[in-house]
Amino acid sequence: MSRRATPRERVVTVQASALETITTEVFGSAPDLETGGILLGYAASDSADLHVTVAGDPGPNALHEPRRFLRDPAHAQTLADREWADHQAVWIGEWHTHPAAGPKPSDIDLRSYLQHLEDPDLQFTEFLSLIVANTDAGPTVAAWIVTSTYLIEASLSVSECQPDR
Repeated sequence: MSRRATPRERVVTVQASALETITTEVFGSAPDLETGGILLGYAASDSADLHVTVAGDPGPNALHEPRRFLRDPAHAQTLADREWADHQAVWIGEWHTHPAAGPKPSDIDLRSYLQHLEDPDLQFTEFLSLIVANTDAGPTVAAWIVTSTYLIEASLSVSECQPDR
């Protein structure tokens, strides 16, 4: 990652229902272990903005550790297949918690995102990461857009209704 862009360059809009899934999982999981899931949605056709319509839970076979989380791939695939069939939502990224660190991608996170970007079968040009961390002010969510050369902190907004594509 060669530079960190300013927060206002990109906007990530998260459906309230997706944020509720994340919140439910965060408050229902062990506070000292990471948890997370996939993010499904789409890139806006008229801008560089991303829209998260669905957030997945970790799945029954996920791995939760203090500094690492691995989602249940079969569970994530089932959710992705269903959302594609129902709403043409695609995998645009992942969310996870940082129980003992701030809401910035770790080196482990960045290596994982770059592997996704380099995998020709996945065809990512960018990867969205939402990171939930405990701060002095309480839980905080940060949105990061990762490309092969940039780490961009994006603005985050919540929407009650699904925007037009």
